[in-house]
Amino acid sequence: MSNLSDPVGGADLYNGLSYSFTTDRFGNANSAIYFNSGYLQVPPGIYFAGDFTVTAWIYLYSYESFSRIFDFASSVSSDNVLLGMYDTTSALTANILNGGSYSTLEGDSYVYYYSGPTLIQLNAWYHVAFVLSGTTGNLYLNGILLRSGTLFVPNRVTRDSNL
Repeated sequence: MSNLSDPVGGADLYNGLSYSFTTDRFGNANSAIYFNSGYLQVPPGIYFAGDFTVTAWIYLYSYESFSRIFDFASSVSSDNVLLGMYDTTSALTANILNGGSYSTLEGDSYVYYYSGPTLIQLNAWYHVAFVLSGTTGNLYLNGILLRSGTLFVPNRVTRDSNL
C-alpha cells in the first residue's frame, strides 16, 4: 500500500494533508495510512446509488473533535454519508444527510449522532463496518452488530467533497 491508487475503480486518493504510510495491524511496513489531524480526498462522483458497505481498520492515538473515518458530501453539505467518532469521545457515529434532513441508526431525526454501546479504546486496532441494505442500516464493531435501524437511502448526487 505504498501508493494511493485505486486499482479497481480508478478513484485514486489525492490532495492529502498530514498523512504518512505506517505499519498495519500485522506488522507490515507501509501498509496502512496514519493521519495526524489530516485527510486524503476521493475524486467527485456518485458513490452511493443503492446498497453499500464500507469497512475500515482503525487505530486511534487520541480522541479528536469529530474525527471522520469517511465523509462523502456534496459541495453544499446537504447530502452527506459519514462514519466517524462522536465529538472527542470513543463512540462511533454514522448518519446520512439528504437535502438537509438527517437519519441516524437510532431513527430519530433530532439525534444527529449515535453512540455505540461498545467504546473504541486508544492504541488498539478495531474493524468497523457501516452497511446500508434498502433502508436498513447496520453499524458493526469487530464483527459485532452495535445498532440496526432505518436510514434514508442516499440521494443520487455527485459528491465532490469526499474525505
